[in-house]
Amino acid sequence: MSSETQSHDAEAHHPHVLPIPMLLGVWGALMVLTGLTVAVSTRDLGSMDLPVAMAIAAVKATLVALIFMHLLWDKAYHSFLVVAALLMTGAFIGGVLFDRVQYQDTIDQLERDHPTPRRHEQKTVNHGDVEHADEGAAQDNNGASDH
Repeated sequence: MSSETQSHDAEAHHPHVLPIPMLLGVWGALMVLTGLTVAVSTRDLGSMDLPVAMAIAAVKATLVALIFMHLLWDKAYHSFLVVAALLMTGAFIGGVLFDRVQYQDTIDQLERDHPTPRRHEQKTVNHGDVEHADEGAAQDNNGASDH
């Protein structure tokens, strides 16, 4: 009976080895997409910041799942489980984003009361340690004159 189980397991599992050029090609694509992510993060795309970042991340995740996790060659059921999990995650995030409409006024009020520099504004304001030192010196001078 154990020989039947062993032969059945051997038939069910079909190992495959991916060629090195394919792996290097996917790695190269992931590096290019990572560079694109960094480049896009330094630009102000307005309301398109999140959709562009998520699209790049989705392409990278798809490459990893299909090639490195071997879903491209796996049973369709496993791919179904991954897609279902992603859809449920997307539905959850979408529900949270749609729910934001209910408290948008509170968010706007908090942003007016406690302004924080945006990512793109922060980069134009801070130019290295020189400005940080000047801000610190101004604070030290203000503190010294109070004594």
